[in-house]
Amino acid sequence: MKTIKIFLGVILLTGILLAQDEVQKLPGYVDFGSFEGLYNEDNFTEVNVEAPLLSLAAKMSKEKDPELARLLSGIKLVKVYSFGVEKEKASGFEDKIKKITQRLNAEKWERIVRVKEKSETVNVYLKPASEGFSGLTVLTLDGNEAVFVNVVGEINLEAISKLGERFDIPELDYIKKKDKK
Repeated sequence: MKTIKIFLGVILLTGILLAQDEVQKLPGYVDFGSFEGLYNEDNFTEVNVEAPLLSLAAKMSKEKDPELARLLSGIKLVKVYSFGVEKEKASGFEDKIKKITQRLNAEKWERIVRVKEKSETVNVYLKPASEGFSGLTVLTLDGNEAVFVNVVGEINLEAISKLGERFDIPELDYIKKKDKK
């Protein structure tokens, strides 16, 4: 019996790892690389919501909020990293954002929002797909906080702000502002 449990555990773990590998191959996925040395270990947040949990949330919200359910059913991954930024490390985050934006531009992502004011930097990108968009990436640096967001899957701009509200990702408010213009 113990051997069967171990065998089933290995199969389950292999399936999870393969699913993660599959998401990383999707055109809307962005590898932010390592943040090692840029942040204080006591002041960061990491959120990874993958397809199984998103699918469950879609099913649970289907009756009360069909638009959110529709949005969530096409999403494969929501990844958010938020860091407290110490003054002496702000330039490291600026460099990181610059490198990522260069890569996104080279990979034909469309920048829909760009803000550069004093200590605030915001970049919002969409990855075009044959129908709509297959990814959303938000990169922000605002004084003492840096936030990196990647949403992978079918992106619906009309409903994306609901995703931000539901998962408390205020950086997605830039999409709502852009959509109203």
